[in-house]
Amino acid sequence: MTANGIDDEDLVAYLDGELSAERAAQIRAALESDVTLRDRLSALQIDTAAVRSAFDSLLDQAPAGMLKNTTAPPPALIGRRATAIAASLLIVAALGFTMGRFSAPPETEDWRMAVAEYQLLYRSETLSHLVREDDALERERARVVARLGLDIDGKTLMNLDGLSYRRAQLLGFEDAPLVQFAYLDGNQQPLAFCVTPTGAADRPVESANLKGLSAASWIAGGYAFLVIGDIAPDHVRRTAETLAGAIGKGA
Repeated sequence: MTANGIDDEDLVAYLDGELSAERAAQIRAALESDVTLRDRLSALQIDTAAVRSAFDSLLDQAPAGMLKNTTAPPPALIGRRATAIAASLLIVAALGFTMGRFSAPPETEDWRMAVAEYQLLYRSETLSHLVREDDALERERARVVARLGLDIDGKTLMNLDGLSYRRAQLLGFEDAPLVQFAYLDGNQQPLAFCVTPTGAADRPVESANLKGLSAASWIAGGYAFLVIGDIAPDHVRRTAETLAGAIGKGA
């Protein structure tokens, strides 16, 4: 109890009309002379209409079935306690809805951005010293594509217009194999062709700019493909289309 013998439970019950006539009269009398008590009462007041309006707005925006168990309070719940409960539920539902809308599950874009960040570390010197015999490059290619589960012909990889093939290496993204084929263009700028399994739907070659690098990607037959480098966007696009056509996985 407070100094005047009136606690918050008494004030909530007063607002809800749940007190006896005698106790209600006592609180009314105290309110007339106690400014602090009046402030406490104001703080406990909730705009029921505003809460219901916000609740209805949330239901209108939510996808069908998302809030199927979060309905407006029944007519019997008309007091301040019920409204406070409804307001709390509204906040929880709104937070959940907002997180659902703006926290999309990871998809193929994540691996592309990871590759872009890795590609930013490349310099001409990263690849320029890698000059090996064709048979060594072929053994390396066969090893990594075997892990990938998709055979990509060596002649296709090693004869792309304007590009010097340097190596193949096995990387990984979220426990899935990710193969990178590395090149230098005529200006000794690095370019990569990457492949990883995916469950995403097929889509044709699409150009993009990832982390400031020219990129072109496509998805087909359960695999996602990406060509990326700090070279002319049209060269990246042509390379992607050549590879897509040669691999037979979309163009």
